[in-house]
Amino acid sequence: MKAGMHVKSRSKLNQKGMTLVEVIVAMAILAVVIAPTLRIFASASGTNLRSRQRQRATSVAEGAMESLKAYNVEQLCTQFLANNFKGVVKSTDGARPTVMSAHAVFGGVEQSPIRTDGTLQDEADSYKLTAKNVVSEGQYYDMEILLTPSVAPNVLKMEDSNTYSDAIICLEENTAYSAKGQLAQKAEDTFTANFSSYHPSASNPVVESVTISDFKRVIDIEVNDDGTVQTVAYKVTYTCKAQVNYTYSTGTGSASGSRSYDETVLKYEEVLDAVSGATELTVYDDSATIAGTVLLGRKAKLNHIYLYYFPVYTSMFDTGAKDEINITANLTGLYDYLPATSAKDSKAQGYDPLKITVAKQLATVLSDVELNSGEVGYNVSVKGTVTGGEVEMQTNLTENLSPMGSVIAPPSISGFGSSKTVQDSILDRVVLLYNVEIHVYEANTTNEVATFIGTKNE
Repeated sequence: MKAGMHVKSRSKLNQKGMTLVEVIVAMAILAVVIAPTLRIFASASGTNLRSRQRQRATSVAEGAMESLKAYNVEQLCTQFLANNFKGVVKSTDGARPTVMSAHAVFGGVEQSPIRTDGTLQDEADSYKLTAKNVVSEGQYYDMEILLTPSVAPNVLKMEDSNTYSDAIICLEENTAYSAKGQLAQKAEDTFTANFSSYHPSASNPVVESVTISDFKRVIDIEVNDDGTVQTVAYKVTYTCKAQVNYTYSTGTGSASGSRSYDETVLKYEEVLDAVSGATELTVYDDSATIAGTVLLGRKAKLNHIYLYYFPVYTSMFDTGAKDEINITANLTGLYDYLPATSAKDSKAQGYDPLKITVAKQLATVLSDVELNSGEVGYNVSVKGTVTGGEVEMQTNLTENLSPMGSVIAPPSISGFGSSKTVQDSILDRVVLLYNVEIHVYEANTTNEVATFIGTKNE
């Protein structure tokens, strides 16, 4: 019995145990393995949280944008001042109420947007609308909306645009003047660079004047669809003829002369993209903008192209001035999907025919008499090259924008085929488009969660 007890005791003594060093090593290995896994889980959790945050904030912005379309700026300012804008979900927590405000901005100074007679201060640089503590899925956000007129007052209002399915091109009033200056400078530079070949034994050339003629602006709009992506891009090119009048020194005294340059030598393409320096600008791409949003089970399609521009009048750009608008549209795959189930679906989804609006705007630098003279002599042509679909055009090109209303020469519109219809309409002389910026922040912070950029009609 004692011998058996002795053996059992030896067995216990021979069992190996884990030393303190081994325990520490095991824990270190475990930490090395677990730490990255925990970081992955933490990162995934944080990413999901941020994604959810963005979704909620985007919902706030999209809801506001949809409501902006339903009201004019005066009505919107009135709603915000009354704290009852209908485009957001208001807080029901009495300790954390939704608070709204509206301001008209004049040169950086904020004022009340509504006059004492209840009308909108319609000459403001922009309008700022704010709403604090709006709610999305139980979370609180602050929202700021900036509405900035994209063109000068007294433009022409056509049909309402839709940010989901429309491409909008607005040419500024002063760009053609700037281009004329560029071409005049190019003519002078060309003369100076070649002076020695004109007068080999002369010196000291001085340009006295540069006279521009046959000034032409060409607006090229290109619509493409490859069955997957739809794009609308445009570029603006200017050409002219120029006569440079100059003096110079000869071996026996001084002399004068003139030199002419044709439009090929003086061609100038306007830079439209300040970042890349490109002369072509894409204004619609349904793979990169809100236009690609799925509506009613289908992706929104291009529905309407708007071109708003200020005419090149002979009275402002010398003899022979004209505008040429070229629209090239490849619509082969544009409507290649299931038909709409109702007229409402068809309009929302951008179904055939593609609509194009070409609208000239009121020049703000001309008197009524000057405007009438410019309109009577205005030379404009619109040429279309359309394949694979139909285009419906509406325009105000046959209307005289001057209150004097003299008869004007009809514009040249060609190339749209038998499907083309021309509807002349001037609905009102008001501010047409506002650029819209919607910024959504975490409540009571400057942490911006979502941004929405678009346009709205007045």
